Amino acid sequence: MTYLCNAVEVPAFCVRSPALLTKLQREDLVLKQLSEDLKLDPGLCARLLHLANSPFFGVSRQISSLNEALIVLGLNRTRSLVQAELLRASLLACAWKGFPLRAVWHCSLRMAATCEVLAQTRSLSDASGFTLGLFHNLGVLVLAQQEDDYTLLLAGEVMGPTLARIEQNLFKTDHGALGAELLATWNFPPDVCEAIGLQYAAQPASDPMAEVLGWAHQLEGSGQYSANLPVDEALQARILALAQGWIELAGEV
Repeated sequence: MTYLCNAVEVPAFCVRSPALLTKLQREDLVLKQLSEDLKLDPGLCARLLHLANSPFFGVSRQISSLNEALIVLGLNRTRSLVQAELLRASLLACAWKGFPLRAVWHCSLRMAATCEVLAQTRSLSDASGFTLGLFHNLGVLVLAQQEDDYTLLLAGEVMGPTLARIEQNLFKTDHGALGAELLATWNFPPDVCEAIGLQYAAQPASDPMAEVLGWAHQLEGSGQYSANLPVDEALQARILALAQGWIELAGEV
């Protein structure tokens, strides 16, 4: 099914979105360099300025320039916001009849918030956790563009392992595997790609990223029970608050 990933077009605010997503994964990326890329997209700049001035970040003065906005947000949060905005714009551009935009978008944001918090319990960066959760179901865009009847499955808002089992029966692959292939072409970190690609496998990858994603599915009520799940009431409250914050911050589709 690799041909699906080669053929897929992921529409976004920024016509250079695949190149931008690739650059966001670089460990040596700096804010000044990122600013040069972002300023080429007025719509994306406006969105970042709007977010930097939101109550979510508690800034006491009006932020009026992109450079100021990036300083307020910081590199990791800017990465997360740009990734979220590009995915949001991709969903907004979907013209597939019956595609459940809101359900897929909210699922992505909830999983991003959950993985962001859980990543910290495994000494992983919260930015990597956010990326992991945000793009865990990217493969649904691949299948929705290539398989005419696929959106009928999504219309019932079936997500996670249940959807993956149906996909395996119909297409001999699932949205996790396809999403991982697409992310690999954008040079996403190998551990992120592997965790996403094997998230529905009978024997998922035994690394911290895969464990975090498995825990997140469990908290969504769709994963296998793990006795190692490091969640108490306080941590669960943090996850819920962050998820709600991201949904309010990132907006609707």
